[in-house]
Amino acid sequence: MPNRVNHNISFGGAELIFCNFSGKPTKLNPQGGKRDFGVILDRETADRLSEEGWNVKSYLSKRAEPDDEPILYLPVEMRFDYFPPNVWFITSHNRTRLVEETVGMLDGMLSDIRNVDLVVRPYNWGPNARGESGVKAYVKNMYVEVEEDEFFDKYADIPDSSQ
Repeated sequence: MPNRVNHNISFGGAELIFCNFSGKPTKLNPQGGKRDFGVILDRETADRLSEEGWNVKSYLSKRAEPDDEPILYLPVEMRFDYFPPNVWFITSHNRTRLVEETVGMLDGMLSDIRNVDLVVRPYNWGPNARGESGVKAYVKNMYVEVEEDEFFDKYADIPDSSQ
């Protein structure tokens, strides 16, 4: 059984895959409601986290070449019930805290995300009926910077009437 993990992990400039911030139904989550994504890891970090008990996964595309290496990643979940995360949407002019009702907007902006800084907290689970145990990652703090277009500064000082 792995040791209990009691420390958070920070990822500066995190590269994300398999993003589902809205919790929409997917093939692996047909009922929906699960907000999750993966953080891509280098081999050294993946090995270290795996040894500690974190749930490190690998993915190899069906279109991969025979000599391609699998992508190593840490699945991360975002829940707003017990320990709500602090998720910040960052522009050059302000930061806006995203909540359960608004965090799903990130799904439509994935190509505009310039940088993600992330802190995940551990949840130690198990042993279950089969004697398995591990560590699941949950978002604690997340800062999402977006790429601004050429008109952003022009309209940035106009008050938002929707608030």
